[in-house]
Amino acid sequence: MKFSVIRSASPYNIILGRSGLRELRAIPSTLHAMMKFPTPRGIATLVTRAAIILECRKREEEQLLTEDEDELTDKTTPLGKEKPTGISQLPLEQDSLKNAEGS
Repeated sequence: MKFSVIRSASPYNIILGRSGLRELRAIPSTLHAMMKFPTPRGIATLVTRAAIILECRKREEEQLLTEDEDELTDKTTPLGKEKPTGISQLPLEQDSLKNAEGS
């Protein structure tokens, strides 16, 4: 099996597809953040450290908050510079005013 090593803050030790899991005969548990697989010496267990998971969640939340703030500033305009929406001014003809008054 060939794979690439990437240095990154990630809650995962390795990302395997279904075929990779099948090839390793691994049993992953997302709930327990662990994976077990057979080796010539017995069953090996990989466990993710809770500190790494918490750090990744914290970074993800910070990134989401930053994206939300950027999105809000893009959509807002300073007070007094708002453009009216749904309102348009149409010139009235003098005849239509006379007709409205004469009715």
